[in-house]
Amino acid sequence: MHEFSIAQNICKKILKVAENEGATSIEKIKIKIGIFTHINKNQLIFCIESIAESKEILEDVKIKVKKGAAKIRCKCGNFWEVDASKDGNMIDNTRFLKCPKCNSRDVDITGGKCVTLESVEVEV
Repeated sequence: MHEFSIAQNICKKILKVAENEGATSIEKIKIKIGIFTHINKNQLIFCIESIAESKEILEDVKIKVKKGAAKIRCKCGNFWEVDASKDGNMIDNTRFLKCPKCNSRDVDITGGKCVTLESVEVEV
């Protein structure tokens, strides 16, 4: 379960932000999951909440997670995004990706392959 190791890294970063800001509690975090990471949103939230139980400063944290779009570039120079919320099933198998401009399958994935901690709201 790689969601747990990702959750550990997220919590480390959150705690570092809290320390730097002199926070008394962490209120809310926002995370973006790239569609090509194949991270299960519910498992990630569960893992973060499990870690948070042992950290008083994280006790009441609210977690917001959204899927990030896939960013794709074709050899012809065309660049486009695939909305994860609408077209997620279409890109589960990248061999089916093709350029909407020239129909080439010779494309590079340039985004949607990482997990990003977008924001941390703290109380000081």
